[in-house]
Amino acid sequence: MNIGTAIAVLAEHPDEAVRTAGAVLLRALGCDASDHAAKLAERDRLLRSSAMPPARLASALRRYRSSGWLRERALAECPHPTGSVRSLLWEALHLVDRDIGERQMKRILDKSTT
Repeated sequence: MNIGTAIAVLAEHPDEAVRTAGAVLLRALGCDASDHAAKLAERDRLLRSSAMPPARLASALRRYRSSGWLRERALAECPHPTGSVRSLLWEALHLVDRDIGERQMKRILDKSTT
């Protein structure tokens, strides 16, 4: 894990004080915290558009990130058919390149019902 990824984890933490610390560190690195928050919101919206259960979606993301994503991350356009699961995963990782555990995925998907 690099420093940018570690700070991104802090910026997504459920605790407000930890999120604030993450935002301060993002700004210190020259990153725009509001831009990062917008990318997270878009990623979460994409993930919620999937009909997959949280455990299956988290597993698919983890598998794709450790295989196909390694070759496809530098591509400017998604190489997968629109509407496919791999297309959704590519777009989500293109926004925020990090794994999501099952519990966090459940939190993300549950936000659509609240």
